[in-house]
Amino acid sequence: MNHDQLASLHTVIIDAREGYGKAIEQAADPGVLERLRAVDALHQSAHADIHRMLGSHGETANDDGSLMGSLHKAVVATRSAILGLDEASLASFASGEESNLKAYDEAIAEMSDPSQRAVLQEHRDALAAEVTAMKHQAETAGTTII
Repeated sequence: MNHDQLASLHTVIIDAREGYGKAIEQAADPGVLERLRAVDALHQSAHADIHRMLGSHGETANDDGSLMGSLHKAVVATRSAILGLDEASLASFASGEESNLKAYDEAIAEMSDPSQRAVLQEHRDALAAEVTAMKHQAETAGTTII
């Protein structure tokens, strides 16, 4: 069976971690830093599990990421330099993670192994909870989520 969506999710997570790495370097607000670290830790755990899954299917996991990783870092650095990384900026991170949730949905849909599907669902649910928390934190800071 082909696992294109799983490989795609693997790349998406690597790219997201690039952006979070830069954001963690740039963030000064303790509440923002805590949330960024929490999401990055989720991505790190998911990356390790997905890496193993790809290997169990005889596929070689590519840990190089894509151009999007560099773009994420550039966007974070630019936003940080212009606006700073405050609680309101979490709305942008939440928005980006919503597209990552879709990548999870696609990988879950293609996964035939029930135990691996359950692992992916667990990671997706944890990320969805963090997205909700980021939105709430941004709203509390006065940002409206659309």
